[in-house]
Amino acid sequence: MDRNLKECLEPGTLSRDGFLGTDPRPPAAIVAADAAELRRLGVAPAAAAGLLAAIARQAEAAQEREVSLYEGRISARLVEGRGRIPCPFGCGECAAKGLLAIRLADGRTLRTSPLGIHLLRAHGFLEGQGAPFRLAPADLQALLQAAAGTPG
Repeated sequence: MDRNLKECLEPGTLSRDGFLGTDPRPPAAIVAADAAELRRLGVAPAAAAGLLAAIARQAEAAQEREVSLYEGRISARLVEGRGRIPCPFGCGECAAKGLLAIRLADGRTLRTSPLGIHLLRAHGFLEGQGAPFRLAPADLQALLQAAAGTPG
């Protein structure tokens, strides 16, 4: 990961808030630390990204209304924005703008976007600490457990 990537992840380049939050680490260190934590928690990034994508599809079909999923253990709402945003990793992906808000029955809330799902699936990037759309590894574990109906 090069300097150009770090610049693309900073506020104001591709997004107003950027993707790094208050995290001072280089992107490669963020990815490595999150990958290690996901492994420790037993969370497969592909499974988490697949579940997020399925939730996003169901929320999109609800046309900006909240939808109850997995026997009420998860609710979600996708609010679409106008336009598209390119992947900061330069892979050529351009995702629709939008906010996917997910609430778990335990009160935990996750916020991501179509681009955030792509960043997890394709690059293992959950965003930096303090970023508005950061997907914390423990939250992804809780999401997978809620969808499966297993206690956390």
